[in-house]
This record gives sequence, C-alpha cells and structure tokens, in this order.
Amino acid sequence: MKENGLKKLSELHSLQESELKFIIQPWEQIVECRRVLKWTYAYGFYLPEKEKAKKQFFEYLQGQAEADLERLHECAEKEFLDHLGFNKKLDYTEQGSYKNFVLFRIKLVGLTEVTGNYFDKITHSLFDLIEACLTIDDQVILAATSTLDGIIDTVSAEHPILPLFNILKPHGKLIMVGASAKPLELPVFPLLMGRKIMGGSIIGGMKETQEMLDFAAKHNITPEVEVISMDYVNTAMERLSKSDVKYRFVLDVGKTLKAN
Repeated sequence: MKENGLKKLSELHSLQESELKFIIQPWEQIVECRRVLKWTYAYGFYLPEKEKAKKQFFEYLQGQAEADLERLHECAEKEFLDHLGFNKKLDYTEQGSYKNFVLFRIKLVGLTEVTGNYFDKITHSLFDLIEACLTIDDQVILAATSTLDGIIDTVSAEHPILPLFNILKPHGKLIMVGASAKPLELPVFPLLMGRKIMGGSIIGGMKETQEMLDFAAKHNITPEVEVISMDYVNTAMERLSKSDVKYRFVLDVGKTLKAN
C-alpha cells in the first residue's frame, strides 16, 4: 500500500499521494497493537490462579483494547473500500461521493488518534499491573524480554523454563544441555507465539569439543568459575551440601597437587 497502492489510488481518484497518507497510519498502528497484545496474551495466560482479581482485571483491559482495535480495523478496511476503492472513481460533483470521502477521512484520522491514545493508556495499565505481580527477579527478566537470539541451558535441576522463552527474540533457540532428574514443564504457548525452537544435546566428541573451545577463545567467551586447590576439596564439599555455591568449582590439579 505504501508504494504501489497509494500511487494507484492517486491516479484513479485524481488525488495527491499526500492526501492519502492518512490511510497508512491506522494499519501501522493495528500491526503494532496486535504485536503488543500477543505478548499480553502470553503473560495473562500464565498469571497465577491465586491472583484471581488481578487476572480478571487484566482480561478486562485486554478486552477493551481488542474492542477498540476491532473498531479501527473495520473502519480502515471495510469502510475504506466503501468510500475509496480501486474500482470506482470519486465523484467530485456537488452531491458526489467526494463529500463522503472527506467525512470518512475525518472519521478514520480521529478514530486512529483516539484508539492510539486509549491503547497507550491500556498498555501502561497492563504493564503496571504486571510489575505489581512480579518479584525483583521477575522484573529483571521482564527488562530482558526479547533480547537474546539463543540460550544454552546448563541447569541440571528442576527449574522453570518459561522465563527463558520470554527472554528469547522471535525465532530464538533454547538449547538444553543440563539433565534434570525430574521432567520440566514445557509451556507451549510462548513457543507458538514467537516461533521459538527448543532443542537439546549431550556432550560432543573430541573434535566438536575442540571446535567449541576454539570458538569460545576466539570470541573471548569465558566461564564464571571458582578455582580451588586440592587442599580445599573437603571445604568445597561442605559448601556444596549447604548450597553455598555461586559458581561451578574447578579443581586446579596441575598447580596444587603435590607429588609423593
């Protein structure tokens, strides 16, 4: 519509392309609003049942946003064809169709502005509500939403993977290399909405391991670890039993093992 459509309408109805640009803004807004709504659907779906009142209010706000968006969509699509189609020229006589076209333009511009303002308010309300339901860790994850192309999950214990899907960009990949003893809950909805992919792998052979190490060295990808000496092993085991560990222990055998 931006390129060929406006030019075709301009030639058919003897109008300047600048007079027809009001048609573009509603569609840009519709696309953006539907993108935001998809995200709110995913979050609303996973709101805890114990937050029943917040969930109901969340759904009410979504309903209002959808209703306004549908009104704009109908005006931009159906009424557009009624007043400014590709098959019949505008009639510029005193009682002709041009007057109705002018009224339609005023209506669409006004509806676009009103819908945009109202949708902005609803969006802010939705995100305020989301933040009120979140812990500090959740807020950190929310700030990172849709920022990563891929995640390698190395956790070998039971853990939620929904936050990881939220951090991925559309078409992002979550690769599981940790083996949890208990089955993980797989949230399908975020996979569908973002066309995201989940896969897995066990340890590779010598060749693949060396390729990985070479790649990591080339791009300065280093692990966060705690290097310990041989005489610290017993203390390390005690810390493990108390979950007093932030990074993986790495035992420096070469420098700390004493020869007999």
